Amino acid sequence: MIDIYKLIYDTLTPLGYDVRQQGSYSENEELPDTFITYWLKQVSPSKHYDGEISSYKFQIQIVFYSIDAELLQAADTLIRSVMSPANFMYASGEDITFREITNRYAYGMRFNYYYKEE
Repeated sequence: MIDIYKLIYDTLTPLGYDVRQQGSYSENEELPDTFITYWLKQVSPSKHYDGEISSYKFQIQIVFYSIDAELLQAADTLIRSVMSPANFMYASGEDITFREITNRYAYGMRFNYYYKEE
């Protein structure tokens, strides 16, 4: 089975921003000016004729946070520039209203990743 968390992390890290699983910052931790979070929204296994799982579809949510609203304008293109070459399929993106809890602007994206058991 693929380690999808490691794959997501390793794919996003070259962008140079802090990358974390959603919810992993502690309450007392100072947030970076710009950072990226991710989580699995859904894992859908597919069964083969013999009842064994033969493949998986992972639905991933990525959120780009920043105090710089201009960085958000490029977030979609920036994130896709690393996710697409790693075989993540772009599903959608959306502006998220200013997050008072983080004091950051945010842009959310969804990707699908398909994995077939060998």
